[in-house]
Amino acid sequence: MTCIAWDGKTLAADKRCTQAGLARTVTKIHKVGLLLVGLAGDEETGLAMLEWVRNGRIPENFPSDVRDKDGDARCVLVVIEDGAVLVYQGSPWPAKYEDPFYATGSGRDYAIAAMHLGKTAREAVEIACLFDVSCGNGIDELIADTKQDIKATALHSHLQKFNTPDELQGVLWGVLAESQKFTDIEWTFLPATQRRSDPLRAAGYIGFTGANRSAAGPFCGAGVAAGVLQ
Repeated sequence: MTCIAWDGKTLAADKRCTQAGLARTVTKIHKVGLLLVGLAGDEETGLAMLEWVRNGRIPENFPSDVRDKDGDARCVLVVIEDGAVLVYQGSPWPAKYEDPFYATGSGRDYAIAAMHLGKTAREAVEIACLFDVSCGNGIDELIADTKQDIKATALHSHLQKFNTPDELQGVLWGVLAESQKFTDIEWTFLPATQRRSDPLRAAGYIGFTGANRSAAGPFCGAGVAAGVLQ
């Protein structure tokens, strides 16, 4: 049962599980900070392992009931970290795979063959669901954050600390000047009735102009951060 696939950018999984012979629908992939996490196998054990990841993956706190009475792993935990595939089964020490794509679960072989032929992770899981009766009930997918996304989020979070146009203007002029990405910057102050919930828009800045601008339209936190830090 289960098909979880990673194509180097996206983690995808089917949603089928069984309970007393009935097909049920669950979520098998999750985002924990910058990590993408997939679970295959016993659901209760998987949720315990997911909580272990959320608490920092401290080896001493690894769930004690991951193995069954015969010593076999009851769950496979897949963690995507900085593009690498880490697979935890019976211990807090993962196997690390460097292949361009990865899949696990009963639909694994179909998914790996599909990705080898150029399909995305989602398309690979769709194909697995066509042929493996243990997979189905829909598909979830999560996209890994790029380094630029991470930097943009960090800058946007930092800029939320500034509440007035003067404060923001001083900070942003310095950042933009250092980046040397923009020229002919023009600031526009919005009337209070036109301001939106975004911190930068609320402060009164609507946009900028220039041949080197990397974002059109409203001047929003994520847009300027992505441009400044790329």
